[in-house]
Amino acid sequence: MIRIETKLLSRIQNYLTTKYFQLFVINEPDLYIITSDNPFVLNHPLEDEQNFSFGLNTPNIEILIPITKKAFIIAKNEPCNEISFIADKKLVALVNTKLLLNSHKYIYSCDDKILLLDSELKVYEHHIQSG
Repeated sequence: MIRIETKLLSRIQNYLTTKYFQLFVINEPDLYIITSDNPFVLNHPLEDEQNFSFGLNTPNIEILIPITKKAFIIAKNEPCNEISFIADKKLVALVNTKLLLNSHKYIYSCDDKILLLDSELKVYEHHIQSG
């Protein structure tokens, strides 16, 4: 079992070294991203299509990786500007929504208020309860 997991980790590491990375930083003092018990989010533009499956090396895949409450990385297969960007309120809400929907059971936040996107892609503040 350990041999299989080690082999899998090695393959994932190799896949990640071929990605292009963009760093997003949050400068607003009262704005944060959450994290969860399943923090790596794979997205693809066609993921809602019937019978469409994707993996780490699928073209147009995006991997969202929270780094801190004020920074996250987006990794892509296609070349892009590998620089840092300032994340605005709407992007923070989108990231939080993706992290929340991708969680198995738990989310973690430094505040009891988080920004999310509603079904019309409008930003709203959600109050969470610990417990």
